[in-house]
Amino acid sequence: MRSTRLLGLGILCALACAAREPGDFDDSSEVVDLGDALPDGEAGKADSRDLAFDLLPIPAGTPESTAPRRRLIASASDWRALFRTDPAGIDFAHEWAIYYGAGTQPTQGFSAEVRGVRIADDFRSLVATTALVAPGRFCVPEARSSTPQTLVRIARPTTPIGAIRWIRGAESRDCAPPAAADCAVLHCVRGSYCSAHSGSAQCIPYATCALVPPSCPSGTRCQDLLAGCFRLPCPPTTPSCQPYGCPPAGTLRCGGRVLVGDLEACHGEYHDWIVASCPGVRFTYDS
Repeated sequence: MRSTRLLGLGILCALACAAREPGDFDDSSEVVDLGDALPDGEAGKADSRDLAFDLLPIPAGTPESTAPRRRLIASASDWRALFRTDPAGIDFAHEWAIYYGAGTQPTQGFSAEVRGVRIADDFRSLVATTALVAPGRFCVPEARSSTPQTLVRIARPTTPIGAIRWIRGAESRDCAPPAAADCAVLHCVRGSYCSAHSGSAQCIPYATCALVPPSCPSGTRCQDLLAGCFRLPCPPTTPSCQPYGCPPAGTLRCGGRVLVGDLEACHGEYHDWIVASCPGVRFTYDS
């Protein structure tokens, strides 16, 4: 209600009197909170006049504020009151400045931005849109607080201005996704395979007879068979229960260090089946 009265007084004075001095502006006019989204076109409307703006450097030694601050700087005294230093890079006879400090944020990576400045429909007030931009997906900001702020310069309006209306918003901005590693150079341990399907190469474990053997019925044994892939990526093999079969003719070493693939043939039901069914296979138990 206070802001509405102040805005009305500013308009009445501008209509009935001469142009107001720059330092007389109502800087506490209504703040409209847009939540987490800035609607398209909110920073400027077709029936109002958009003002071009460019960035100015924040003066060194500017006092930091833990709370958000928005200021219209229309004179050298306004500048000194905020920045505690003399104006630089601005001519207040022809230019004004708008400052937005977002206050203390929990991490690095936040930014304070002025999205638009326009002369309102009544041509007696300014509308400034600000946004606090937070780090989004793929961002890894430093875990120390920050106080983002920005300062922009606009041309001094030629019409009498009695108030400024602030519109504020918040959003997040994604960082660039991490570069995908090449499966050609990523080495995966036994029982895992490389996949870059998600955008970055990673080793994905899969079942094998040695690591996750299924429970096979009598007369069958687990064998790792080549996988039939209908959609990539997929594991190179898949465990399957297959009927017993004779290993290649020759001697299987079952003493000392035994190859993983020969363990099942050296003892148990499959070993007994080989002895009875495969005359070309012999066993040695030397250590």
